[in-house]
Amino acid sequence: MGGMGGMEGMGGPPKPKAKAVKKTDLKYVKCPACNSAAKFFHGKAIIERATRGSSLTEDHLVKIAQDICDEKSSIGPEFLEAFRFRPTKEGQVVLATRVKGESGCGDDCALLTKACEMSWGEVDLDAAEMLYRGESDAQAVATEVCADACSPAPPALPDTHWLFKRATKERKRREKKSKKTKSASAAKEEL
Repeated sequence: MGGMGGMEGMGGPPKPKAKAVKKTDLKYVKCPACNSAAKFFHGKAIIERATRGSSLTEDHLVKIAQDICDEKSSIGPEFLEAFRFRPTKEGQVVLATRVKGESGCGDDCALLTKACEMSWGEVDLDAAEMLYRGESDAQAVATEVCADACSPAPPALPDTHWLFKRATKERKRREKKSKKTKSASAAKEEL
């Protein structure tokens, strides 16, 4: 019976348990989730068009579009684990590319999965049709298919929200690290 006791997949550590997604969180993130899914899908469609050429079917694009938010598909984890939510100083939420070496996506993946299903799941077929017809501008696809998810504009994230608190904590940590680096550099120069 042995097994790999607590090891997930190919021997990696188990994923940290994510917070339960609150429905109230979705209003802040559904627009950036949809826009990022549309742009990610556009990139995948370009690669498929280059690889398959004239044999690319609309059904194939539909399958790719439908798999983006599915963490069990071959494409879903690539999208879901590539980003993390980052609030701007103005309180808007953006999806930023995960920095190499950042820990697992946990809360971000759970929230992104739900927001992606909610916003992208309703428009994935429209996006597939647009790209099959030959739309070549990622922003045009995102703007058109994510119009409902982004209207009205998402509200500013309150400074009491966990995403905002996390961003503030990370910003302070970076500033402290930057000050230490500058102090060390100044000390070297004095020598």
